[in-house]
Amino acid sequence: MTQTKSQLIFSVLILCLSIFYLSGCFSLPNKIMIQDDYSQSSRRIEYNYSHHNFDWSSPLLTLNRSIIQEIEKSGEKSLTFYDELKLQNRSFRLSDKIYLMVDGKVFSITPIEIEHDQEILVKTNKEDIMKADSTTVSVVTDYTEDTMRITRFSYAIPNQIISQLKNAKQVVFQYYAGPKILTIEMKNTDLSKLKKLLEME
Repeated sequence: MTQTKSQLIFSVLILCLSIFYLSGCFSLPNKIMIQDDYSQSSRRIEYNYSHHNFDWSSPLLTLNRSIIQEIEKSGEKSLTFYDELKLQNRSFRLSDKIYLMVDGKVFSITPIEIEHDQEILVKTNKEDIMKADSTTVSVVTDYTEDTMRITRFSYAIPNQIISQLKNAKQVVFQYYAGPKILTIEMKNTDLSKLKKLLEME
């Protein structure tokens, strides 16, 4: 490969990363999964995805979301969201207020369950030390700890909102952490997958 081609590929990669950075986030889509729950005589249709935030002024690091549509034997459907938000340790705790905005219409969502947790990440620095017999052993010379705040929500979406989600052009979720407003838009592949999930039987 010539140097010119290598430089071109490198430039394209930098451009892609710049677009992700300027947009403030990117999502890693997944497949829609179907599972029959024989004990409940129902069918569960599930879509999972992650949203990674690169707006350094926001305490939000990552949103992991599972969307479950459950279809009863009678044909009745229910839609439940399971959100896991990871925030920087210095941030305030997330409040129990969630707002869903569908094409500009604002809906207040009441969580069914809320869990608060912490995750500690330990980073170590190692150094190879030579022993008397000329063999080497790795020794931890330093370590740092980084803590993340984790909040898990589960909440049901009412039928009146579901009907609007099926044709929505813009879907935005809003959370609050002290003075900070966390706004996460569901778009592109993730929004398309949600609409597809809602039409499945």
